[in-house]
Amino acid sequence: MDSKRYLVSYGWKEGEALKKGGLKRPILVKQKRDTKGLGNDINDGEVWWEKLFDVQLKNLEVYNSDKVKFEQKEIKIDKSPLYSMFVQGEGLTGTIGVEEETVQATVRKQIVDLKEIRRKREKAKKSKRKEEKKEKKKAKESKEKKEKKVKKVKKVKKDKNDKKKKKDKKSLKAKLIKETKTKLHKRSSSESAETSKRIKV
Repeated sequence: MDSKRYLVSYGWKEGEALKKGGLKRPILVKQKRDTKGLGNDINDGEVWWEKLFDVQLKNLEVYNSDKVKFEQKEIKIDKSPLYSMFVQGEGLTGTIGVEEETVQATVRKQIVDLKEIRRKREKAKKSKRKEEKKEKKKAKESKEKKEKKVKKVKKVKKDKNDKKKKKDKKSLKAKLIKETKTKLHKRSSSESAETSKRIKV
C-alpha cells in the first residue's frame, strides 16, 4: 500500500499537516529486526546444553604437569529462600512386608473413626434441626400471642363502639319520645283550649 497516495486522497500536501494543528512530519515507526516475540519458535535446547557444559567446565580444575589431571570441585547448589522453608517429614509406610492383620486392624480403625465422625455430624445436624424447630415454635407462639392481643384490643374497641351506638340510639329514642309527648301535650292542651272556647261561644 502506498501511504503517500493514501494521504493525498484525503487532501494532504507535502510539508503541510492533514488537519489544523496536526503534525507536519510523519511518525517514525521502529523496525523490528530481531526474532524475539510471539510466533517465533527458537530451539532453546542448544542454549541449555551450552549452559550445562559451561557449568561443568567451571567446576573442573586442570593441572598442567607431565600428565593432565582433572579434579572436580564440590558443586555448590544455591538454594532458594523458599526451599529453606520446607521441613522434611516422615516417610510414608507401605503395606509390603507388613502382616495382613496389622493392615486390617488399621483399616478397621479408620472405618470406626469414619463412622464416629459421621455419627457426630448426624448428631450435630439433629440438634441443629431441634433448635431450629424450637425457634420456629417460639416465633409462631409469639406471633399468635400478638395476634390474640390485637384481636382482643379490636374486640374491646368494637364493644365500646357498639355500647356507645346503643346508648346514642337510646338517647335519640328518648329525645324523640319526649319531643312527641311534648308535641302531643301541646296539641291536646291547645285542642282543649279550643273546645273550651267553643263551649263558651
